[in-house]
Amino acid sequence: MKTHLFGPNYAMTTLALALVATSTPLMGCGDIPDEADVTGTESALTSSQRDALITAKYNQNQALVGSPVSGFVQFSNGARQDFANNASIYASDTLNQASIVMGLILGDYLHVGAQSGVLGYPTSDEGDTLYGDGRYNTFQKGRSLWKSGAANAYSTHDRIDNYYISVALEWGALGYPLTDEVAFGSTGGRKNTFEYGTIYYYNSVAKAMITSSNPGLTTRLTQQNAPRITSVSLVSAAVGDACISRIQGGGFPPGKSVSFVANTPTGGYNFSNSSVTPDASGNFDYRPVTGTICVQVLAKINGNATIQADGGGARAIYPYQGSLGSTWGGAQ
Repeated sequence: MKTHLFGPNYAMTTLALALVATSTPLMGCGDIPDEADVTGTESALTSSQRDALITAKYNQNQALVGSPVSGFVQFSNGARQDFANNASIYASDTLNQASIVMGLILGDYLHVGAQSGVLGYPTSDEGDTLYGDGRYNTFQKGRSLWKSGAANAYSTHDRIDNYYISVALEWGALGYPLTDEVAFGSTGGRKNTFEYGTIYYYNSVAKAMITSSNPGLTTRLTQQNAPRITSVSLVSAAVGDACISRIQGGGFPPGKSVSFVANTPTGGYNFSNSSVTPDASGNFDYRPVTGTICVQVLAKINGNATIQADGGGARAIYPYQGSLGSTWGGAQ
């Protein structure tokens, strides 16, 4: 069984991880972090204790990492040693553990500032992604992912990473990241671009816009019983408007109200009076009592509008392809 953050209890795990990630101390370096800096309390280790953690990890993984090519490098809150197979082992005072970062993921980690950057120290060794089509490391404030065959690995952190977790990471609607976090617009926005869309962070809120459909998405989400929208039916009302006539989905907490929004890069438009309570299996079939409910301006990128469902700490996003609505013309 592959090591990964998610299992059958996806919705509960997502909520717990999001809460943990939100409370993690943040340190900015390189790219501007998408949250304010928070100072945490660390339990300092001696240099000898750090070296012992790294040595124990090395002794268990000599064939993987290769021979040492550096001595122990000490930091204010941890240490590092480098190895021949493009690998480094980091020891963290806060975590009281050592972890391996290597290959293209190590390259990305160094690019965003390593242990003093936006990710912090590693919290895992490199492992297979859930469906075995890539590799990943988790860190104190995010993760770095590499898709098999790709030339580079890329990372997500803080609020954008929290949103990415909530929509099922690389096996969800967005796929693998294609960039690290960068600025967007002229008012302090941030974004990560993915295979099938972009997560935008703007005015302290993260939202996704889907640009194309991820093949096999519904099958994977159903296999994990993850929150999901399986179909959306919209009709036009007026120029720039769209109305829900039916939305179906599953994997949401039973008995918790689910509401819907049409996302834009800088926020979202709520569908008025739109909510549904999933049945005992977590499934829902929403049909407005009055026939349709509408939202003014359904923003689209590349002809795709993003419908988001939220309820009971669970979230799902869905690409609606159609002629309704208007194309968003801001900086992407």
